Amino acid sequence: MTLLAHEFRTPLGVIMSAAEILEQYFERLGADRRREHLQDIQLATRQLSELTEQVLSAVPSAPSKAGVGRRKKSSRAAPNSSRKPKKMG
Repeated sequence: MTLLAHEFRTPLGVIMSAAEILEQYFERLGADRRREHLQDIQLATRQLSELTEQVLSAVPSAPSKAGVGRRKKSSRAAPNSSRKPKKMG
């Protein structure tokens, strides 16, 4: 797990560093230096994407891309769902 955390932190650090440099020194950087920082961000993003795919493919119960973030609807009714709402007043 420590190795995995390191593998994620390294490209995240590159992205953060390059973005901060661009933000703070954009006007002072020449076009070539700006391009280098943008390329660093792009490369680190690709590395994170590949690492994420590797991790997800290694986990047998990983949800499919289409199902990510979606909850399964339960066929069971929620507790107290047959109760009528209380009247306020």
